[in-house]
Amino acid sequence: MGFANNSYVDSLQNLLKTNLTATEQVSLQQQLADWYRANEQYPQAIQMAQNSLKSARRISKNNLEMTKSYWILSNIYTNTQDFEKSQKFIDSAYHSAQNQKNSLAAAYANYASAVLHTTLFDSEKTVQLLHQALSQIGDKEREPLLTARIYYLLYGVYTEWNDEAQALNYIHKSLEFAQKSKNINMLANCYTAISVVFSFKYETTHQKQHLDSTMLYLDHAILLQKQYPDQVPANTYANSYNNKASYYLKYYNIGDPEIKRKIRQHINEALRVAPPQMKKQWQVVMVCSVN
Repeated sequence: MGFANNSYVDSLQNLLKTNLTATEQVSLQQQLADWYRANEQYPQAIQMAQNSLKSARRISKNNLEMTKSYWILSNIYTNTQDFEKSQKFIDSAYHSAQNQKNSLAAAYANYASAVLHTTLFDSEKTVQLLHQALSQIGDKEREPLLTARIYYLLYGVYTEWNDEAQALNYIHKSLEFAQKSKNINMLANCYTAISVVFSFKYETTHQKQHLDSTMLYLDHAILLQKQYPDQVPANTYANSYNNKASYYLKYYNIGDPEIKRKIRQHINEALRVAPPQMKKQWQVVMVCSVN
């Protein structure tokens, strides 16, 4: 899992060494930058995103790919909580978008700003920016990954607002476009998120069908991760197993030896693939819970 010995990353790196057009090169660099970001490989993410910005500048003075490079850089710095640098690249994204006759560039700038605002718990502004971005995409079928990401962020806001109906609405829309994008990590995150919504519904209704859906969608995520292990970050993979162990602990009879076996199995798998920073808390909290 993750960065080392990853055939998906290696294949993209090898493609960069081939005879590509400038646009193809930028696209690959952006894919890699976003992959490193999702895997919390931030120095590699920054370097690759900066490379993509340089490549985009060689295409023309200003273009959509430049805006997208600024968006990726802003997201990286939002993830590392360097909000000053994040805002700097958001400003650059807006400046780039304003100098283009392309509303899609503005959509990327607004999405970048929404990511920062949701991290700063400014939910109202986040929703406003996301709806602006949606209106600027135009043909969503041609931008399925950005569309999936926007709907996913809307799901997150409505989850925080305890609006199960809207959360489920937006995560299903996110899933629809994640499937069209063929981005495995986005798809796995959507399945996990739908599972979370159904767990909330089960808390409210105590209906078995909602518990079954909770586990079913989590199984979809886990199966996807097994099928495409190099395309799902280790933290996403580990979280799926952590969630499943948590649901067994919370909703099932842990006096049942089979349930206890499943809990330990999922904890062990989560610990096996988790990045180091995730492991300590799980070992203390969850392993003790089933002893």
